[in-house]
Amino acid sequence: MGPNPKGVPDDSSVVMPRLFCRDPAAAIDFCVATFKAVELGRRPGPNGTVAHALLSIGPAMVMIEAEWPTLPSRAPVRDGSSAVVIFVYVEDVDETVARGVENGAEVLVPVEDQFWGDR
Repeated sequence: MGPNPKGVPDDSSVVMPRLFCRDPAAAIDFCVATFKAVELGRRPGPNGTVAHALLSIGPAMVMIEAEWPTLPSRAPVRDGSSAVVIFVYVEDVDETVARGVENGAEVLVPVEDQFWGDR
C-alpha cells in the first residue's frame, strides 16, 4: 500500500456485504446462476477450496468468505435464522426468484406487490 491510500478504492462499492459460508464455491455458483453475478476475483483455500471471492451484482459488490478458525465470523446457523437480511433489487423479481428456486433456494416469503410500491 502506498503512503496515501484512498479511503475508497477505485471501482469499489462503498458498502460491501461480507458473507461467510460453509461452502463458498456453492455460494458463488448460486449468485452467478441466480443474480447473474460476475466473479471479479477468487483466492484459493486449503485443499482446493475457496477462501474468498469478490462478486459484483450490477453496480454492487459482495464478498464471499470461508469460515476460518482465526476469525470470529461464522456462516448462519442451519435453522435458517440470521441477524442480517440483504435486499437485492433486480429488473424482474419473478424471473430471479424462479432461477433461485431452480438453483436450490427455498422461498420463505412469496413474491407479491408491496404497499410501498415494490414487488
